[in-house]
Parts: sequence; C-alpha cells; structure tokens
Amino acid sequence: MNLFAIFMRRIFVVVFVTLSLGAAAQEKLYRIKSKDVGWNTIDLTITETRRTARTSQLKIPRYSNRTSVEARFAMCAFSDLAFQRKFAVWIVSDGSITDDVVVVGFLKSEDEDAKTVLGERFVGDNVLRANARVINRMCGIKEPSE
Repeated sequence: MNLFAIFMRRIFVVVFVTLSLGAAAQEKLYRIKSKDVGWNTIDLTITETRRTARTSQLKIPRYSNRTSVEARFAMCAFSDLAFQRKFAVWIVSDGSITDDVVVVGFLKSEDEDAKTVLGERFVGDNVLRANARVINRMCGIKEPSE
C-alpha cells in the first residue's frame, strides 16, 4: 500500500471518530415548560444543563422556595426524564441542590444499590427517592412500552 493510501485511511479514521463523538455529544438535553404540558396554574421551565450516564443536572427556578404545585410538577418532570432515559427510579439529594440547580440520579430498578451506583450523596435521610411509575399516577405521562 502506498503512503498516500495509508495517509487517507488515517484521515478517514480520524474524521469518522470525530464525527461519532460529536454526534454523541450533541444528544438533546431535556427541557419542559409547565404551560406546554397543561400545568396552566404555574409558569415553570425545567432545563437539563448537563448529563452523565446516571445523572441529570437540572436548572429549576425557585426550587428552594417552590410551591406544592411546582414540587409536583418537578417530580413529574423527574419521572418523565427517567422514562426517556430508560430508568425506573429517580433520586434527588438535598446535598445536590445549589442555586436552583438540582442533580437527579437514576437507577434501572428498585434493586440497584444507590450508594454503589450513584455515590454517598444519593443515600440517607435527606434524599427523595421515587419509582417513576408510582409518581406517574399523578402525572399521566405516556410511559414507554416494555
């Protein structure tokens, strides 16, 4: 094989890998507006700002001083996000909340160990852990088919 062919093959590999990584990095982040989904008594937008394999960082205005309706809407959003990401359980830790930024951890099942999968901050007395299907009873989100 001549040098030109080797050079072109290497360029192809570099371009392919770069484009593949770029496509994965451009995964669309979650965003939901209360009024767009029928929660007309509040005006709240929840925006995912960062995502890892098992967590989502969400910007939720007024989260520290939320009303009961805003709290329910947030729980429905956590469940919707869990469904979209193919998880069964979501967990929010008080220790993960700063400046209206909430980190939500996800588990594939109730049997997964949160401490092992997500870390220390997602276990203990100051966490809100919920099965997305149970919370969805008050939300009415279309659940994915199994």
